[in-house]
Amino acid sequence: MDDQIVIHHDQNVSVDEIQERLENGAGALIIRGAYQDLALLDSVSDAFSERIQSEGNHAADHFASGSNRRLWNALNKLAEDAPHLFAEYYGNEWLHRVSEAWLGPLYQITAQVNVVVPGGAPQTGHRDYHLGFYPESLVAEMPDLIRRASSKLTLQGAIIHCDVPVEMGPTKLLLGSQNDSDGYLTYRRPEEQERFEREFSQIPFKKGDLVFFNPSIFHAAGGNQTSNPRLVNLLQISSALAKPMEHLDFPALVRFVYPHLLNNTDRNLVSRAIRAMVDAYPFPSNLDLDPPSDDWLGELETTWLLKAWETKRSPSEVLSDYTNRRNRRVYSSA
Repeated sequence: MDDQIVIHHDQNVSVDEIQERLENGAGALIIRGAYQDLALLDSVSDAFSERIQSEGNHAADHFASGSNRRLWNALNKLAEDAPHLFAEYYGNEWLHRVSEAWLGPLYQITAQVNVVVPGGAPQTGHRDYHLGFYPESLVAEMPDLIRRASSKLTLQGAIIHCDVPVEMGPTKLLLGSQNDSDGYLTYRRPEEQERFEREFSQIPFKKGDLVFFNPSIFHAAGGNQTSNPRLVNLLQISSALAKPMEHLDFPALVRFVYPHLLNNTDRNLVSRAIRAMVDAYPFPSNLDLDPPSDDWLGELETTWLLKAWETKRSPSEVLSDYTNRRNRRVYSSA
């Protein structure tokens, strides 16, 4: 099973192989040791835990009940609480390599921390965002073309912040099920739930792993039967052609993180971090105030911010210009 799903961080894997494994193979990837700096993960875990404590207990889960804790919009909140950690954490090479292999160069990362406490309940088997969140009755109204397209518009992932043995509940996966006929339509049915519980696989995770899977694979987080909490940062990575799961406060990301980017000399890392900081796509916009140009790529926010970093523009200047850029995109009747 490991050969189907596990890639080591120092392994040379092509874009085509990543695509093939996610689309027609097992439907999931584990990048062993994607995060080599475990102290970085500990520092980020501390920041997440402090924020969870300050916000109180968000126990909502799309596919489970109980006392598990959530931190919504973990991307913006890390930028606010620990901006010096943001680039190394969300600029991880493997995070962006797999995202680009599946979604192309225009994608948006959103993140939601999930802490499964000792005794925390497992999720029910499900398929994920977008169509996996819809009731069966609404999915039935969708053309087959849209049902097939849904999984190509997002990538599900997780950054693993602690060792997760089987008894701690690593993700249960029904390998290969991403290509089940009408999976989004049928997964809630009793016979499909029974098949999932009968045939799923579980592979332990290691601290520093990155996990990715096709959103249409039948999967579920396991229950935590240990005395320690399980902390993972769940990632919903969306094609810029689709709606992401959460609103992001892009000006806040620039305000908090950009000054720290000026202290970083690694252009590749900075370029990857910027992809997590600004809007991946120039639409929707107010075309009266923000008319089309001859070079849409030149107008991308990622391109603009990277150029600002290369020329070492001041944080105040960058934030002022970026705020104006964002304001031009907002509809106004004036």
